[in-house]
Amino acid sequence: MFKLNFIIKILIGTIILMVGLFICPKQSYGEEVRTHFDLFTQEQGLSNNAIRCVLQDSKGFLWVGTEYGLNRYDGHNFKNYVYPNSLPAKAVLSMYEDRSGTLWLGTPDSGLLRYNADKDVFSVVSICNFKIPNGNFSWINNIYQDKQGILWFATIGGLIRLDPITNQCTLHLQEMLDITDVIEDLNGNFWLNCWGELRLFDRKTGQIKDTISVSSTLPNPMTGGKNLVLLPDGNLITINNCGVYIVNPLAKKVVLQYTELDNINITSLCLVNGSIVWLGTHQNGLIKLDLSTNLLTYYKNDPKSPDSLIGNHISALCQDSSGVLWIGDKSYGLNKLSLYKNLFSIYQNNPFIENTISNNYIRGICEDKEGFIWISTQFGGLNKLDRQTGQITRYQHNPKNPNSLASDTVWNVYEDSKGFLWVGAQPRGLQLFDRKNNKFLTTNLFAGLDNNINRDILVVNVIYEDKLGQMWLGSNNHLYLMSKDNKSVINFTNKYATSWNIGTDIQAIFEDSLGTIWVGTENGFLRFNPSDNTIVSYKEQLNAGIYVTSFLEDKNKNIWIATKGAGILCLNLVTNKFTSITEIDGLPHNNTYGILEDAKKTFWISTDNGVTHYNPKTKIFESFGVSDGLQGKEFNRRAFFKSRTGEFFFGGPNGLNSFYPEKVTKNATPPPIIITEFLATGNYLALPNNSEKSIELNYTEKSIQINFAAIDFNASENNIYKYRLVGFDKNWVQVRGKNTVTYTNLSPGKYTFEVTGTNNHQVWQPNITRLKIDIWPPPWRTPLAYLVYLLILGSSIFLTLKYQTNKLKAKTNIQEAHLRAEAAEAQAQIAEAQAQAANFETKAIETQKQALENENLQRIESETKIKQKNLELEEANLKLKELDEVKAKFAAMLVHDLKSPLTVVNLTLEMLLAKTFDPDPDLVNMVTSSEESIKKIVTLVNEMLEFYQSDSQEMRFHFQIIDLFEALNYATEIAKIAASKKNISIKLTVKDSLPLISADTSKLERVFSNLLSNAIKFTPEGGQISLVAWTEEGTGVETGLHLINVSITDTGEGILAEEIPFIFDPYRQAKSSSKKAGVGLGLAIVKRILAAHSGSINVHSQLGIGT
Repeated sequence: MFKLNFIIKILIGTIILMVGLFICPKQSYGEEVRTHFDLFTQEQGLSNNAIRCVLQDSKGFLWVGTEYGLNRYDGHNFKNYVYPNSLPAKAVLSMYEDRSGTLWLGTPDSGLLRYNADKDVFSVVSICNFKIPNGNFSWINNIYQDKQGILWFATIGGLIRLDPITNQCTLHLQEMLDITDVIEDLNGNFWLNCWGELRLFDRKTGQIKDTISVSSTLPNPMTGGKNLVLLPDGNLITINNCGVYIVNPLAKKVVLQYTELDNINITSLCLVNGSIVWLGTHQNGLIKLDLSTNLLTYYKNDPKSPDSLIGNHISALCQDSSGVLWIGDKSYGLNKLSLYKNLFSIYQNNPFIENTISNNYIRGICEDKEGFIWISTQFGGLNKLDRQTGQITRYQHNPKNPNSLASDTVWNVYEDSKGFLWVGAQPRGLQLFDRKNNKFLTTNLFAGLDNNINRDILVVNVIYEDKLGQMWLGSNNHLYLMSKDNKSVINFTNKYATSWNIGTDIQAIFEDSLGTIWVGTENGFLRFNPSDNTIVSYKEQLNAGIYVTSFLEDKNKNIWIATKGAGILCLNLVTNKFTSITEIDGLPHNNTYGILEDAKKTFWISTDNGVTHYNPKTKIFESFGVSDGLQGKEFNRRAFFKSRTGEFFFGGPNGLNSFYPEKVTKNATPPPIIITEFLATGNYLALPNNSEKSIELNYTEKSIQINFAAIDFNASENNIYKYRLVGFDKNWVQVRGKNTVTYTNLSPGKYTFEVTGTNNHQVWQPNITRLKIDIWPPPWRTPLAYLVYLLILGSSIFLTLKYQTNKLKAKTNIQEAHLRAEAAEAQAQIAEAQAQAANFETKAIETQKQALENENLQRIESETKIKQKNLELEEANLKLKELDEVKAKFAAMLVHDLKSPLTVVNLTLEMLLAKTFDPDPDLVNMVTSSEESIKKIVTLVNEMLEFYQSDSQEMRFHFQIIDLFEALNYATEIAKIAASKKNISIKLTVKDSLPLISADTSKLERVFSNLLSNAIKFTPEGGQISLVAWTEEGTGVETGLHLINVSITDTGEGILAEEIPFIFDPYRQAKSSSKKAGVGLGLAIVKRILAAHSGSINVHSQLGIGT
């Protein structure tokens, strides 16, 4: 059972309400405002039409709680959360987002819910595990977070305190069953809104300290809806179903009560900009309260108007960050009220409402001396609009009344300076309206004209009075000038037939500040000077038949011409030249009709694509369309007017718009752009909460869908988006109103999705929203797999090379062993011969005296033997030389045999990369590194081959007369490419004019390139290399010779002095160098090439300074 005081309060409140219905006088309302409201129901995607609460979160999503399910809106689509699949409750009564961005829901059947945005999941939060007496969970009316971060829940079962960090929960005031809202004032006091009272709550003791009575009568209990708000001045505004009250919490009293709202059942409130309060009511619609003026404006449902408020039982109010007011109805759905949707007042025919214009097809507009606005229509006659009362009076053709309007087709209406109201109707041409007697009088102005003119089809398109009081009439076939007594007309076209070379269907008549009359037709325009009766036509100058619809003169005496098809023309009367403004310049459409100038000297132009605001100084257009409240995209000729109060009117096929230009504002705020959802192969994935993090997909998830939104709900269908997937899209893709993109068959790799967008008035968000996406390759295409492939390939190459090397080494060892044996035998024979020669010589001396007679014979015999031994020594030397040649040929053969398999390996790597579809970047890097290593090996092999060729005198030279400077310049330019990678500068200086020389160009280029390459290799980043050439006369043994010197100097690490004598030896490298590369043959080859050119090379170096 309910507690006794709860039952008593309900009974008393019900009795008072019933009595009030009988004894209270009918509430007096002010003027109801007709405003355009957009409608959202289940047809637009809501889960249910019974709205209970509305909230916009910090990301920009709009959340709508209903009696069945929760809805998230991104400006384009609703995402539904319904029981039991995605929401653990059927209904949502209240919502709140705390300062950490966590969303909390109050439900009638599952208590409190908390939203996990990362997982997109709602979970039940246990709060004290208590229930109200009927057995249901506590009914949470409102949720509030105080300055300490504590959450408070106003329920029909007490006040609940929850620490969101520790999840510690405390129940207070369980006996109070009427707490509807809570708030903390500027002084830190905590107030509870109860039925007709504000109660001061002591958070330390958990008790009520004080009470302020705000209602003399006991209101009915309220559930849901915000009903307590803190004002900027520190006062509180509170509502109940008896009225609206402003309370001073310091004085603890009601300081203002809005008596006009007494006994109106107020259900919810929303404070906007600190001074506007929107009030939702039960059965009385929406009320706007301006706190600065205390002015009340009422908005109610009109069953006859489809764009009115959807219903009169308002259950929730919320203004979003883009200024849109969202209105939830308890039964019929959600309304949207956009300031920019109501920039322009609109007058349209409604067959169910009498006080509307008779027809939507507007043809003419004028204002009479009394301030009434007259509106002519093509199918509904004439209308008079009282701008003070909003009353509309219709004048239509009545076949039974000869004094009625001649026809319901009225092309124009005009009041002259005498107060006569002229009406151009079809047929009968022109009528004069006697407003005093309410009669339309048909004129006989055209009676005396040529009988060839069919007056039944005569249409007076334009009526215009000049400064002299002359009335000009433009018809569908001629221009007429009315007599001063208004009884006849002159056919102006026929009078000036010889000069009239434009069309005769008159569309516009205008008098400029000099008294010149401008006439526009369907085929050109002209000007008439009344002072000398001359006509100037512009048809030939424009070289085209221009369809002219209106004229305007600006402050600089320029004439602006609106055309149908050619945009806007500006004629400078001083230079007599035209300037054209078309769609290319930003005009929304080349069909233009009316031009009006505002107080700021800017123009408002009606077109076939809305109304545009043009600043002739900045040449900037601001365009408005149907989403801003215009009657349609298309407007009509001559249906434009500026009233004496500065109000502008433009008419089209769907009605009439009016506005004050200074009150029309553009939405200048760029909208936040968010990525709302990400799907991979149809499955929703959680978005990372950090823009630096990536969404990671496996190689099977090749198809993705990305949804995004511009958080500006004024007219989401007009929001423009620009997006691209970096790594896939080459250019940006621009779309209007579409907020989803799909990519299929994406290759593994790293991507970044980028998106930006505009609001409804095409103001771009300058910042780019990004989402990183990583699609992992399959296992056989991972970097580890490619490393394994490379190891296998490298092992194969290594084993092949090792086998070939061992084979060649064994063969070489055998040959060397044979050669050593032969050389040893030859040496032994030489030694034996020398020993025998010495022995013979000794014996000869000892026996000289005894054998003088045999001396000559013996000497001859010894010399013969010595010659024979010398021949044997020469033969041994030849064999040693042959051995050296064999070694050189073997080295050359080894170089050649190594070169071939390396070339094959290099080609294999290139084919591997070429045949791999969409190769992984890591594979590309490994293959490229392998190719570079092989190229280095080939370079070293080539150097060895070149060295052995020079050593064996097989290096061939092709001497010819050359310019040494060209060889130096070529080597320098080639070296600059490599030097640029280390930011090293190379400078070539030639001090004298170098003579022509006989040399091998390619060999000399090789010398300079090799020396420059060494200099680059051992010069740190940012260093310098200079190459200087000069001539000098030889001295000493070189006297008489003309010598050329070339010096190459670097700022590298230098060479140790003790190493300089050996750097030209083969296979010799400086031990002091920190960089090892090659095998040490480059400088040896340089020296041999220079020696072949009768040249020499010297080195000077200092360690740490340069060479």
